[in-house]
Amino acid sequence: MPKIKRLIFMVMLLLLTACVGEETIRNQTFEKAINSELKKAGTTEIRLKEHTDFPWDKAFVFTPYTSNEQIQEQLADNDIDSKLESSIEYLDGFNLIVFTNDGEVVQYAEVSRKYGDLKVKENNGFTPEHDEVPVQLHNS
Repeated sequence: MPKIKRLIFMVMLLLLTACVGEETIRNQTFEKAINSELKKAGTTEIRLKEHTDFPWDKAFVFTPYTSNEQIQEQLADNDIDSKLESSIEYLDGFNLIVFTNDGEVVQYAEVSRKYGDLKVKENNGFTPEHDEVPVQLHNS
């Protein structure tokens, strides 16, 4: 009987390992930090690197109603739907920031537009060396 229990345990462990893959993480800590910055009067830009504690080499900001196809094209990632659980295509309450590392999506954040908007003229992406995202605060 102990061999059967051990076999069942090994099969369950194997199945669990197969189900847990590398997944993209929505970074709610980053979201809170950016929202705190946007609450401050006089904020004109957000420095992404100051609020990240994970490796990234490129960050992209997407505005409301950006389609999944546009995001997929910008990131050159055909499997973006399985990595981002965002509804930015249909909603206007947030901006989406997607972080990549070596061409792979690693984390993303939905930054509320309640206090201000992230302004992006061209979405060529931001790097840790050039991480200043312009901000337009809303009048309170």
